Amino acid sequence: MGEKLSPQLQVALSPLLSALETITARIREYDAQIEELAEKSYPDVALLKQVKGVGTLIALTYILTLENPRRFRKSRDADCSVGLQPGRRNSGQSKMEQECAQTDSSADCTENTQCAPSA
Repeated sequence: MGEKLSPQLQVALSPLLSALETITARIREYDAQIEELAEKSYPDVALLKQVKGVGTLIALTYILTLENPRRFRKSRDADCSVGLQPGRRNSGQSKMEQECAQTDSSADCTENTQCAPSA
């Protein structure tokens, strides 16, 4: 990338480009560690990664957030508990959507919804 810059810009930006390369290398190392952790300790990650758009980090976050998936009667209830889709209340006459589940952080609902694959 630095080769396409003028000599003056190369001198000025050299420290920044070097730092960027270092950070990129660290991110790759962390990604590899996360992949290894998921593969060894959380085999269900491989199942979730079969869904288009779900990578290791999202799958691992989902699994660690759920903690015990057997506490849900239906698999759809798990999505509602982490805010991936609104819960539904059906009184027989009308269907109403509930707000996202309460979580420790209001950002969780938005973050998880943005990462959720669309149907």
